[in-house]
Amino acid sequence: MKAKASIITKYDEADSSGKVDLIIRHYPNFMGIVDGFTEGLCYVIENEKSYNRKASYGNLGVRIRSS
Repeated sequence: MKAKASIITKYDEADSSGKVDLIIRHYPNFMGIVDGFTEGLCYVIENEKSYNRKASYGNLGVRIRSS
């Protein structure tokens, strides 16, 4: 995981030619990193949509047990 974080930092700080070079050198890993971020973003969006839907019904997200 640390290697992925290092690649992301290097990619963020690189200029255009540096980004292309980084993608070419780490292509197999790079596609996995992109896929991981895509899945993580989808997860965050789905949870936010669910939270917003529940909030629109007046649900504050705290369940109270009633018996």
